[in-house]
Amino acid sequence: MVQKMKNELYEIIYLKYRNLSRNVAYETIREYDLTEDIAQEVFKILYERMDEMDLTDEDYMRAWIINVTFHKSIDFARKAYRHHEYGFHEDNREERYLIGESPETIMENREEIRRKVEILVRFREEHPLEYELLIRTSIGEESQEALAREKGLTISNLRVKIHRARCQLRKEMEEEE
Repeated sequence: MVQKMKNELYEIIYLKYRNLSRNVAYETIREYDLTEDIAQEVFKILYERMDEMDLTDEDYMRAWIINVTFHKSIDFARKAYRHHEYGFHEDNREERYLIGESPETIMENREEIRRKVEILVRFREEHPLEYELLIRTSIGEESQEALAREKGLTISNLRVKIHRARCQLRKEMEEEE
C-alpha cells in the first residue's frame, strides 16, 4: 500500500515537472535527442530520494529539478565526448582511441561551456530580478501573467525586463568572443 502511494505521488510530480526538466536540459546542452534521457535520469534520482525530500514545497521541488537537470545535462555532455574504441598492437598492448571529436575540439567545447556558465553566474549576481524573470519564463512552465502578478509588474513591464535581460546576456556573450 505504501509503495502504491509512493508511485502515485511520483507520477504526479513527474507529470508536473517533466517539461521543466526537458527544457532545462535542452537549454543547457542544445541536443534534443538527449533531453528525454536526461529527464529520465533526473526522475530516477528523484524516485530514489523521495523519502528524504520535502515534496510539498513547490519552490524546493522546482529548484531541485532545475539544479539536478542542469548538472546531469553537463554530465551527459561530457560523456558524449568520451566514446572510445579499443585496438591492439602486435605485442598485444591495448590502446584506446577517441572516436569523433579531436582533443582540441573537446577542450574548446568545454571552455565554451565554462565561459557561458561564468557569464550566467555573473549576470545572476549583477541582475538577480532580471535573471529570475528570464529563467522562470524561458525555461519554466510559468505564464508571464502569473509571474507579473507575483512580482507586482504589468505584463508589458515584465516583457520589457525579459527582453532587456536577453539583450544584455547576448551582448555579454558576444563581447566574450
